Amino acid sequence: MSGGLLVGAGCAAAFAVLGLLHHLGFGKPLAARGALSPYQLCAPLWFGGGVLLLLAAALAAPVLGRPWDLLLLVPAGLGLLGVLVGVVGVVWLPRALRPAWLREWVDRG
Repeated sequence: MSGGLLVGAGCAAAFAVLGLLHHLGFGKPLAARGALSPYQLCAPLWFGGGVLLLLAAALAAPVLGRPWDLLLLVPAGLGLLGVLVGVVGVVWLPRALRPAWLREWVDRG
């Protein structure tokens, strides 16, 4: 694995862990003070997870070889979807992708 991929994987993992911590409720006070939206701290989970899936597909391609290339479209497609949800998630997340505590908080107004 090259240095750039290693740095990218480390950053993506950090994003995913920070987003997961917020998703689990450790960032509740920050949601009320969100500069853009209360969802912006959930976005790193989706973005980081998507980048990790993309990196996994890119690293698996040379190892698996030619016959498996089409199969790698699944994690690559899911990775792109995760990155897209992460980017859009900065300002809005669908109700189904919000953590339960955030759904309740938004419903209360």
